Amino acid sequence: MGTSFSPSTQDVERYIRLRALGSDLLQRFANTVPRHVFIEIGKALGLLRNGVPELGSEHISNVLADCCMFEWLENGKNLVQRYAETHPPAPRRNIGCWGCNRQWWMPASIATIF
Repeated sequence: MGTSFSPSTQDVERYIRLRALGSDLLQRFANTVPRHVFIEIGKALGLLRNGVPELGSEHISNVLADCCMFEWLENGKNLVQRYAETHPPAPRRNIGCWGCNRQWWMPASIATIF
């Protein structure tokens, strides 16, 4: 089957850095969502208490944020689609797999991390 994964200290440090970058990006997205959208979607999800979203856990907060990003439509497009229209993709770099014949594309900004 596949190879076993034995993470090194560097792998863990890289993963922690990537998680932080991903969390920062999601927070930036969330900051662009108007309050009334959080309220409307919170209401649709049954998360409102006294007109305010009640987020009892990080999981529920993530569900609300995901719904706002992917289900809040303006002109038929969600937040991620609108963002993609105004932010061109990063240059991509073709990288190979050591010891195999596979090639894949990775954004150059991410490839420099590896």
